Amino acid sequence: MVKNVSRVKGIPAKISPPRLYDAVARKRLFSLLDEYRRHPAIWLSGPPGSGKTTLVGSYIAAHKVPSVWLQIDAGDADIATFFYFLGEATKQLVPRRKRLPLLTPEHRVDLAGFSRRFGRLLFESLPAGSLVVFDNFQEASKDSLFQQVVGELISQIPQTSNLIVLSRGDPDASFSSQVANQTIVVLPWQELRLTEAEALTIAQSKSNLDAALIREVNEKANGWAAGFILMLESLKYGSQDLGAMAMESRENIFAYFAQQTLNKIDENIRRFLPQLSILPSFTPHLARELTSEPSAPDILEYLFRNQLFTTRRFESTIQYEFHPLFRAFLFDHLKTQTTDAELRELQQRAGRLLVEAGAVDSAIDLLISAQDWVSAANVLQTNSEKLYGQGRFNTLT
Repeated sequence: MVKNVSRVKGIPAKISPPRLYDAVARKRLFSLLDEYRRHPAIWLSGPPGSGKTTLVGSYIAAHKVPSVWLQIDAGDADIATFFYFLGEATKQLVPRRKRLPLLTPEHRVDLAGFSRRFGRLLFESLPAGSLVVFDNFQEASKDSLFQQVVGELISQIPQTSNLIVLSRGDPDASFSSQVANQTIVVLPWQELRLTEAEALTIAQSKSNLDAALIREVNEKANGWAAGFILMLESLKYGSQDLGAMAMESRENIFAYFAQQTLNKIDENIRRFLPQLSILPSFTPHLARELTSEPSAPDILEYLFRNQLFTTRRFESTIQYEFHPLFRAFLFDHLKTQTTDAELRELQQRAGRLLVEAGAVDSAIDLLISAQDWVSAANVLQTNSEKLYGQGRFNTLT
């Protein structure tokens, strides 16, 4: 158990380490961080609530690592602001060292050169074994000038220090050469998911819930830390029945999704997403045909790249799917946007598209949900010989 870490009085939140509340030490990931520190920069990517900040904050606290922590925000797109606060954050760790230079107008002529000099001075001033952490990197990372500056800083990291970037998305193309030569190594969302053992440790540190129930909750959360904790809280203070828990935690989880996703993305994407919630998974082509959105493939790739509860896998073609809790949230949102008749029409259209794509089981499920018994029966009849030959008797009955 990592003890509470609170901000030092008088230091702005932007340059303060996170507050931790009895965070459980995730030794599996601590070991990975130890291993990855052979590389100059470590990039942690994962959706909101995946535990990136808690992991690194608890690692620093448990190992007593000297650290500089900077919360990235939209204001850092102004590069002078970024350098100013990075200097202020460094001063908290090494107050007696000479102040790092400011980006004054005369230095803008050679911004790359200034960035490299700043980086050398920054890392030279830090104690051996130090970490510099850029949290919420996605907030300013779309700015190409900002990315260029960070790339130059990374080029100056010595063997005695590391940079850790916490972001919703993976490094974009501007960092491709540094990823290729392993100057940057990525710790992906798949690794951040709570394992069964970690879920049990976290839950049992906070409650005396039954182990089988805890496993079931983590399966429902699909390893997403925030969802697991929100559902866990419902079990602690309400019924210890998973069905009742789902209803009790629903409002909090849905509010989290609204704040962290729908309220932060383009209105066009907000209209697009709920329609896809009727599908268990979908190709870019199917998404475009169902929603009549020409840019559907680009939107799906954007969601995947920015870790907005969307996963991608390769089978015979590219398939995307939403995190189960996010899909439930989107479907709930869809029902508030459509009438019953409109929802059934959308399900029918999706069913027809799935039949064309050969996904007969999913098509039948949707047609039944739409109460289109005739179409469901026709699909079964048309495909009965094929299904029988595959031994899929449950589908036929």
